[in-house]
Amino acid sequence: MNLRFWEPSTGAALVVDRERGTLRPVMDYEDFSHLEQADQVVAAMPGDGWRVHWTDQGPGGSPLTEQVPAWLAPRRR
Repeated sequence: MNLRFWEPSTGAALVVDRERGTLRPVMDYEDFSHLEQADQVVAAMPGDGWRVHWTDQGPGGSPLTEQVPAWLAPRRR
C-alpha cells in the first residue's frame, strides 16, 4: 500500500482501504512493520530477495523474518 496522507491531529500515517472505501491508519494493519523518515530519497533499488531477521520481534518475543521490498538511498547531509 502507498502512504497517502497524514492525519493532522494525531500524525498517523493513512492509507486507502479499498474494501471499506475509506482512509485507515497504517498501524491498524496486522502486517505493518514501521515507517522511517528520510529528508529526501534519491534512489530506490529492488530488495532482490534479501530478508531481514530479528531474534525477538515476532509475536511473544519470537523470531521474525521479513522480505526487504526495496533499499532506499537517502540524500546525504
